[in-house]
Amino acid sequence: SPSPSPSPSPSPSPEEEVVICTIGLPTFTYMDKSGCDGLTAGETCSVSCTGDYFGSATRYTCTESGEFSGTSPGCELKTCDTNLFEEMTNIDASDCQDKSIGQACIPECKDGFITESDGAFICQSGGFDGVYPTCSLPGACKGQNIGADFRFDTSACDISSGEQCMVTCAAGYVGTSESYICANGELGGSLPICESSACTVPASFSDSKFVHTCDGIKSEDPSCTVSCASGYEGTQVANDCTKGTLSEILPKCAASMCTRNFPFDVTWNMSDCKGTVTGGSCEVACRRGYSGATATASCEANGAFTDVSLTCTPMTCGALSSVPGYSDLQLFGDCDSADRSEQCFVTCARGYSGHPTRRVCDAASDTMAANGWVNGSGILASVASLPTCVGRECVFGIPYLRGATNDCTGKTTGETCEVTAHPGFQVE
Repeated sequence: SPSPSPSPSPSPSPEEEVVICTIGLPTFTYMDKSGCDGLTAGETCSVSCTGDYFGSATRYTCTESGEFSGTSPGCELKTCDTNLFEEMTNIDASDCQDKSIGQACIPECKDGFITESDGAFICQSGGFDGVYPTCSLPGACKGQNIGADFRFDTSACDISSGEQCMVTCAAGYVGTSESYICANGELGGSLPICESSACTVPASFSDSKFVHTCDGIKSEDPSCTVSCASGYEGTQVANDCTKGTLSEILPKCAASMCTRNFPFDVTWNMSDCKGTVTGGSCEVACRRGYSGATATASCEANGAFTDVSLTCTPMTCGALSSVPGYSDLQLFGDCDSADRSEQCFVTCARGYSGHPTRRVCDAASDTMAANGWVNGSGILASVASLPTCVGRECVFGIPYLRGATNDCTGKTTGETCEVTAHPGFQVE
């Protein structure tokens, strides 16, 4: 238990010399004296037993001489409990009573029992550790004396004279059972007929990513193997059949990527199929600008995709001239009904000048608001910038008439001018 805090003492006056106690405490390592460090005259601390020792804690006082005064705690080694021997009715464990840690004892067979092998124990921090003596009654029989053949289970035949037992087939073997009787220390009877049985193959071996050679394997057979199935990669491992049980060691198998019969058509979008591995599947859809359903391609164990049947029909663009803003412009190219990627050039009407722009038929569902047309950057034609058209100056056909003036110089396409008669003339 933690040491109590040291009791305080009055603070010394400046003229008094502080006395710190450094001697007088027990020096045993199994005692806790940590609360006594740095104490001055008049202060006290607790010293207690630790580890494998027990006892009542005592207090020490720091005296004016610089030496601790007190009585050392009576620390004794802990003893081991003998409860583990209570169920052993043929063993006398009296030698193990009151043994302290580090002490040894020898349990013996009780009177009337024969000692077949000696035992010994030692008391440790966690209790007794050791080996029990082997004790048997006079005339008793041991199943192990029938034989060390691993095909037979003789564990039921540690019996006394006159008793009977059954010898059966050990785990991993099948056959008959035979009765034995103990007479004057000898077991009499006939051994059963036992043949090895096949190990049960664990359900985990049936996973599609494994192949194995373990069907019907028996204890006396060589190891069987578990490998990665076609379409998977990994290292083969061995499994042994022992007493009817298979060791169940599985390889680490990673699915392989499909690289053969990759679904392809110029009208398809196959991006979902990249990186598909054995057992997986992907969706094949129509490319942008094409309409149709979708199809599924599966990655098989042979590294190839299943065949895909998918028909994708090209979508067409409507008339660009019907898109708001284009009716007054000149259009050159396939501008009324175009297939995907076809182009139409947009320029100013006759009598106007400006830089022409290009429109491309995208023919996708999300661009049909502009009849499928976009500019070169993919922006809808209905919101893309149009050419800036400036009327051209009219320089031909200016009415130069005798007896008249006009204001037609500098007029541009769409503008009008007036012809005014001089005095004495009239415009007809």
